[in-house]
Amino acid sequence: MGELEEILKKYNFFDGKEYEIFAIQDYGRKSKFKLKMEGKYYTLILSEERIKPYVNKIALLGDEFKKIIGFRYLSDDNKVLILDYFGNGKGIDLVKIDSTLVNNDYELQLKNILDYFHSIKQDYVDFSINKYKNWKDYYFSEISNKIIDIYKQNLITDDMKKTLLEKLEESSKRYIDFQTTFIHADVTPLNVCINKEENSLYLIDYDDFKIGDPLMDISRIINCKDMSKVFKLLVDKYYYQYENNINHLFYTLRVNINWYNHIIEKKQEAIYNLNKAREDIFYVIENIIKHT
Repeated sequence: MGELEEILKKYNFFDGKEYEIFAIQDYGRKSKFKLKMEGKYYTLILSEERIKPYVNKIALLGDEFKKIIGFRYLSDDNKVLILDYFGNGKGIDLVKIDSTLVNNDYELQLKNILDYFHSIKQDYVDFSINKYKNWKDYYFSEISNKIIDIYKQNLITDDMKKTLLEKLEESSKRYIDFQTTFIHADVTPLNVCINKEENSLYLIDYDDFKIGDPLMDISRIINCKDMSKVFKLLVDKYYYQYENNINHLFYTLRVNINWYNHIIEKKQEAIYNLNKAREDIFYVIENIIKHT
């Protein structure tokens, strides 16, 4: 942590304040990390390459979204960005305390936060490099590319690749239309914090946000239900009916393939179970074939 603390000393924003760095992302490149300071959670992005896409998204959506996601530059050269999130407050990393949680309404609090975001209706805005006219075209193109990726990694056979691409085409005709909304796009246990004293839950880390299908957020929750008691309660109480929804299945396939690729690229096999990642992909593929 010493190197990061040296970085923070350069900015007046941190002068005289106590803080705790609780997550570093990008595996040693130190381009993004999270800290808790004076009872609030913050994310700092130190890479201009990562800042630009985020700022461009905010600019496309307009000022109303700045009320949901606050951000400021810490340096005159606009190369250090700090984000101060909706629902910001005291909290503890959900992953660390999940096993000690007693009966409460944390899952309802998380549902209420997501319901709020999903009530913000917004015409589809394409933030991707390759532009698409709507979310459906974007996502099915993404999934098609992911199927080819896992085939190139010898994760699926020729026949499976052919079947999946055929099912993708078939299911595109049954894709469930929806009104695009604001979505968090990264609803995982690491981004949910709980203050047990206040009995309050906070959802943080919005730099991956999108305008798209609200079911994408639900897919992330369902995908993480075995990792978190709160997530499992949320699925059991509210979202279990989506598990075989064709939109959800394809969103989940993409999430799982991304996770698999992440393990391979970052050489995280010692931390995450590669065989389990493969099993999860096959499970979703079987469900897609069964439901199309």
